[in-house]
Amino acid sequence: MGKKINPTKTLDTNDNPEFAGYNYPNGTVTHKNGVWTFVPNILPPQVSYDPETVSLLTKATGLIGELNGIGNTVENPHLLIRLHMKREAVASSKIEGTLASIEDLNTYEALGSFLKSDSERLRMPEVVNYVDAIDWAWRQIRDKKQPLDLSVILGAHRILMTGIAGGDKNPGEFRAVQNLIVGREPLREWIVYVPPPPDSLNKLLQNLEDFCHDEHDDIPVLVQCAMAHYQFEAIHPFGDGNGRIGRLLILLLLCQRDVLTAPLLYMSAFFDQHKSMYYEHLLEVSRNSDWDSWLKFFLRAFVTQTTETIAGIRRLQDLRQRYQRILRDARANINAFTVMDSLFRNPHVTVPVAQRLLNMSYATAKRSIRTLVDLGILTQSNARYQSRIYVAFDIYEALRSVNGRG
Repeated sequence: MGKKINPTKTLDTNDNPEFAGYNYPNGTVTHKNGVWTFVPNILPPQVSYDPETVSLLTKATGLIGELNGIGNTVENPHLLIRLHMKREAVASSKIEGTLASIEDLNTYEALGSFLKSDSERLRMPEVVNYVDAIDWAWRQIRDKKQPLDLSVILGAHRILMTGIAGGDKNPGEFRAVQNLIVGREPLREWIVYVPPPPDSLNKLLQNLEDFCHDEHDDIPVLVQCAMAHYQFEAIHPFGDGNGRIGRLLILLLLCQRDVLTAPLLYMSAFFDQHKSMYYEHLLEVSRNSDWDSWLKFFLRAFVTQTTETIAGIRRLQDLRQRYQRILRDARANINAFTVMDSLFRNPHVTVPVAQRLLNMSYATAKRSIRTLVDLGILTQSNARYQSRIYVAFDIYEALRSVNGRG
């Protein structure tokens, strides 16, 4: 997370950037106004691919086609799209220190609110905003055919940060002050990375926008995504929210290149599980121009998460077909089918939610939920909220990967 420099606080650093590990930097280490800063080289860099990287690229490229193929076979794909957007939002936000789970987010969405103390503890508004930012940005590019430019990045940031507590958020604005990334222990803080000074941002961001616009036929698309994500993180153009917008950039560039037909990718779970390595690989590009290790890590993340997403969608398809058979065998009415389908958008439901979905009376909505409970599709939650909440736990089980991530 970017932090404003506080001149009254002492931070451990080194006067000589060589001692900070910048031996073969991918950019320029400068000393300005008493602060060392790093200005990355413009994109694209010159990189080469060894046999391992080529193998990963080949595997990853094949998985893109498989993911698009299975996504195109899903009935009502918008239901699964929303669910996967929420999974990405939860995982990406968790990297930044939020505590909310996918179950928390779905509960919050079904109820419409939490107790203020719970909402603040989980930093729920940030996660909800991020889902909206993903949805908005994807629609700008996919539906409205807007190029992936700085206005899209600023718009997504505005949605992400609006209404979030704190005086340094500046929604939808690039920073005008120096920021830095710090490491923390109970008794000390130290500088990990200092991004470019504000007067370098315009040139760097314009280059990033140009890179996203140009096709770069000589660079594989997934390599372009890895480069763009690194560059955004190195620039760190916002006061807060850089990590989440930077990871969203991966998804948006795949959309811009017409590579991904639906936002079903869920990269942040891998980054969260391997968070120390994720940060270290990004930093090593800056320190020692180690693009090779970062590209391999990025491609492994893509292969792992795409494989798991494909398997998860197949499990969800099988589960939906099983639910349909159960409802047909029970001769349930259309309302029960409609509520059942909505569970693949949010596995949590209340009677008021079902009432709005069906546009029918409270009693009719309640009967539909009771049908799903009686047939074992829904279970009433034991958690105490202002409304009774019912959960399709089978959907969460289908979402869980072999590694146990939901």
